[in-house]
Amino acid sequence: MASLTLSERLTAVGFVVSIIGAILGIMIINRSLVSSMDQLAAGATSVAVGDRDHQIEIQIPRELTSVADAFNLMTKRICEQEDALEHLARTDGLTGLYNRREFDRILAEELQRAERYGRPVSLIIGDIDHFKNFNDTYGHQAGDEALRAIAHTLTENLRDTDKACRFGGEEFVVVLPECAAETARQVAERTRLAVEASVLHLDGEQTAKLTISLGVATSPDNGETPKILFKSADSALYKSKEHGRNRVMSAV
Repeated sequence: MASLTLSERLTAVGFVVSIIGAILGIMIINRSLVSSMDQLAAGATSVAVGDRDHQIEIQIPRELTSVADAFNLMTKRICEQEDALEHLARTDGLTGLYNRREFDRILAEELQRAERYGRPVSLIIGDIDHFKNFNDTYGHQAGDEALRAIAHTLTENLRDTDKACRFGGEEFVVVLPECAAETARQVAERTRLAVEASVLHLDGEQTAKLTISLGVATSPDNGETPKILFKSADSALYKSKEHGRNRVMSAV
């Protein structure tokens, strides 16, 4: 058999090199693909167990880059929806204040913190005066507007650290961390005066006014547990109503 010419040898070598290159390329692509798939699987697992901040970065192969981008966008949307649902679960739909369930959590948490650091916590309970008569006179839609207006007035007179909640119906509660009794009474009185001075503009040219009665209690003097502190503030509110409404009374 005749010997291969130089040209034929070079061609053969080139062919072998091409085959080797193709095999290496396939191996590299396969490794990249496996690595990328592993990242996607790990990302899905992380999100499933609650890691909502997990992000995936894939550059090779390009086909999976769009998959990674879609995954990250999906995770972002999940986080946004969960945040929205959590907000709805914690707040009152009409007034935007915290709801009763969140109030229970806040009060218990603040009392625990107060006991740990030896600081006072005050609680204000407010009840709109003669609100049933208001609804009977102006209608429930006007009543809803009144609740929103008073909720706004309430928050306008609070610190950023204070937590206002709608307890139910026409009753509101406010938790004031690191707030002594006299200061809490001043906050309640300022709120009462603001409600008394406000004018509600109803449908057409109708206007109306409302007043609010409030009771104030402070831990530890009036109770160191949520139940006892709430009962003290509620008793003070009852005294406000007994003494003619549209006033602030403190627990003794």
